[in-house]
Amino acid sequence: MYNDMGLGWTKAANDAIATVSKTQKITHIFSDLNGEPYRADQFGFTLLRISDRLESNWERYTPALVTGDVGTATALVHVALSANLLRQVEGEQPKQTHLLLFSSDDHLRAALVLGM
Repeated sequence: MYNDMGLGWTKAANDAIATVSKTQKITHIFSDLNGEPYRADQFGFTLLRISDRLESNWERYTPALVTGDVGTATALVHVALSANLLRQVEGEQPKQTHLLLFSSDDHLRAALVLGM
């Protein structure tokens, strides 16, 4: 089982977060932990490394245990769920910024930021 102590997700998250203003904080995080302890470890280490970019009351979303089993479609599922949440709160303050973290059974990790 591959465990990189969150370095893959940290790099992907930092690359994605770099696309938004430094004053913009992450309010929601979507992930596909899929009930696997090594992914939870990677998630925790990643959060420690990006904590300066997180809103103090950020929220975590792991939509369903099985989203990781959707394979490459997981990213599409999480983008759709995030976009729907953003649409529901459109016009409300404060603005939301979502960080979406994706993983696979190998060492590949990806991240995406969605916002208003």
